[in-house]
Amino acid sequence: MNWYSKNLLDSEIFDGEKPSATDGVKTKTLRELIALGITDFNVSEKDAPFFLCINVKNAGETHFLGTPAEILEEKYGYHIPKDLAAEFRAKVVSEQQRTDSILSDEQLLSLFTDEYVNISSPYNLISYRVEEHGSDVSFEGTLEFLGKQCHVRSSGNGPVNAFFNALDEIGIKGYEFVTYYEHALTEGADSKAIAYIKLKSPGGDFVYGTGADNNILVASIRGIICAINRSVGK
Repeated sequence: MNWYSKNLLDSEIFDGEKPSATDGVKTKTLRELIALGITDFNVSEKDAPFFLCINVKNAGETHFLGTPAEILEEKYGYHIPKDLAAEFRAKVVSEQQRTDSILSDEQLLSLFTDEYVNISSPYNLISYRVEEHGSDVSFEGTLEFLGKQCHVRSSGNGPVNAFFNALDEIGIKGYEFVTYYEHALTEGADSKAIAYIKLKSPGGDFVYGTGADNNILVASIRGIICAINRSVGK
């Protein structure tokens, strides 16, 4: 079915406000609506092709589907920062236009992880060790670059600062730390943390990287490496 990527964009404008949770709005995926035989939609032009507000005329109900970031939060527990969510939304638009289809929840997750999570090339963290000496923290580890491993070591006023200093020692210079946000992605004994890292590149561009690991420090370092890899790959 390709009707939802073209006909909806050309349909009448739904001029209602985005429903709130107190409105009794039911949450359904697009696939669930199709399965119910609900195919008569109005959609706000400004929200297409995400269908934030869909008026299901033949059912007399409004279904809130959500933005890509909201779907990833509800389905998979990602709490994506606002500016990263806007950037990801644009990538979803591009992908849906390329494929002439609506991405499923699983495809949204795959697109996000492929683009933003633990990108390990050209730089990859092989091993590391962090030691605290009073107010000073040392970082020692092994990075892989295009198949070759190099030893890095430096110190700083914290693990992340020490890691940045270690990168500087091997010529990865000019990156500035902008923002950091982390949360637990899963719960329990095998809980996984995720860290969203925003850097300013040597060229002045802002770039996000996301790291996921059972250890929040490793997640942060992987997020930094991911952001640098994305910056190099642009």
